[in-house]
Amino acid sequence: MDRTVTLPATTPPETKTLQSVQVLRAAAAIAVAWFHIAPHLAGHLQGSIVGPLLKAGDAGVDVFFVISGFIIWLSSERATAPGAFLYRRLTRIFITLWPAILIFVAAIMLQGLKLPPAEDLMRSITLVDPVPMDVRHGLYVTWSLTYEVLFYICFAGLIVVGRQHALLAGAAVVAFIETARLLHTLTELHETSLLTSHRHYEFLMGCAAAYWMDRIGAARWQAVALAMGAALVALGLYEDLTHGTVNSVFRYGLGTALVLMAVPLLEPLCRNRAGAALGKVGDWSYAFYLLHPAVKLFMGVHVLWIWMPGPAYAITTLAVYTSLSLAAAALFHHRIEQPLLRLARAYGPGAGQKKWPPMRAAS
Repeated sequence: MDRTVTLPATTPPETKTLQSVQVLRAAAAIAVAWFHIAPHLAGHLQGSIVGPLLKAGDAGVDVFFVISGFIIWLSSERATAPGAFLYRRLTRIFITLWPAILIFVAAIMLQGLKLPPAEDLMRSITLVDPVPMDVRHGLYVTWSLTYEVLFYICFAGLIVVGRQHALLAGAAVVAFIETARLLHTLTELHETSLLTSHRHYEFLMGCAAAYWMDRIGAARWQAVALAMGAALVALGLYEDLTHGTVNSVFRYGLGTALVLMAVPLLEPLCRNRAGAALGKVGDWSYAFYLLHPAVKLFMGVHVLWIWMPGPAYAITTLAVYTSLSLAAAALFHHRIEQPLLRLARAYGPGAGQKKWPPMRAAS
């Protein structure tokens, strides 16, 4: 997941960090973590709406993808070298990923469990996977990062040809995906490969949201975009809870993109203590995303509050799990992730030159 949130150079200094985007990122990370703990709490939440709500947390991945497109469009406005762009993005992915995989493997070994097959671990380590939705990853959350890496590679290509051709490039991507999906259908190959997934549209939606954000000047139109986005997300949740299936790309993804168009309207609402606290969680969100599976393993199935009645057990487990994941993410972010990123930047392309604007780490 990309980790920089900025506005263009013409934006006033006091609005450079997008607190509202950080709040969205924090909510998405926590939602994904709750989705992964939901099966372990299902027996304690029977008859409650909480269980289905937790299972709807996988929508956090759709939110992450849209935010990635949004951030990359904004933060690359002054990036001129595609090689430097790729180096910066890929180091942010892998330099956090590899230590997190080691921690996950350590958690498995300490629990006395069987390690994932070598090929599954290699998919997580390299993020090379032609069918990320149909195969296992050693660290199971890393399937989403294969989409991130492909997006960065494609965006580097856009930098080469020029951002002024973004509309044509986006149309070409849509045409390629839909043609490939049609060919798959005609040849009775129904699996969704990395190159034919509709999830790529979420990155395009994020780029489009960033492009249009500054062009929707009137607050009333920002409010319309916000209302439409919230309605799409609510519709997605309703479909999730009532039918168990939802077109997440065109509910959660498009809904998030519309909400992001209203960022100038949302920023004042998030400039407070609560927003600042959630913004910190947004800073740690990539570490949180990668580490919460290890935290779940370290907690194990035998906990001190096993004697509690069902709902109380579920609430306590959820609270402890979330708190431990946040603490682990904060420690990892400050003690491992940030030092390694500074080291990578110091020895990377353009070291000693100010090719990139100063940016605040944000996931």
